[in-house]
Amino acid sequence: MCGALLGGQVAERFGRRMTVFAGSWIFFGATIFSISCSTMAPLLFGRFLLGVPVGMLSFVVPMYAAEVAPKELRGSLGSLMQLSVVLGILIATVAVVPLAHADAGWRWALGICGFPAVVLGLGIFCFPESPRWLCQHEGIEAATAALVVLRGKTDVHTEVLEISSALESEGSMHEASKGWGDLCVPGINGRLFVAMGLQAGPHCPYMVITAL
Repeated sequence: MCGALLGGQVAERFGRRMTVFAGSWIFFGATIFSISCSTMAPLLFGRFLLGVPVGMLSFVVPMYAAEVAPKELRGSLGSLMQLSVVLGILIATVAVVPLAHADAGWRWALGICGFPAVVLGLGIFCFPESPRWLCQHEGIEAATAALVVLRGKTDVHTEVLEISSALESEGSMHEASKGWGDLCVPGINGRLFVAMGLQAGPHCPYMVITAL
């Protein structure tokens, strides 16, 4: 929760790539800290530290992927990312079965988690910054250069104009926005409650109300 709340502010100020980079290495550092613990109290603190970058990356990585992907592939990419998440949970569960009763098995289980973080922390710089973020903070020229790399072609003028127009439109909406109060607007509050109910699980009483 803390990481998700923090991730949006960091991504908006420093960029998507830098947020992914920071989150990955915070996770790796928290992994090293956790496997070095010998008592429960510091281990619980280490688990909290592991959760912060997970919240950041869960927020920023899908956003970055959506902003760099061609619009005709965004839906498919989002589905593949969700598949990757649940597949990763399955692999993690199976991988730690042999370690369940091994000496210091929990240290190995936590330590293995640090490897994907290193791959993500280094691999993110193989890709350009989000064209949307660049257009908003560094100008159309920077966004154009990033899109040329991402699309592999020089004719990206139309897409750059679409990004710029979308940012201008969102800026106008933001000026008229009431902030958190917008979530209570009729038509929006119902969707908010449905989303919250889905996250709470099938035993949430609101799910029954929603189904009815």
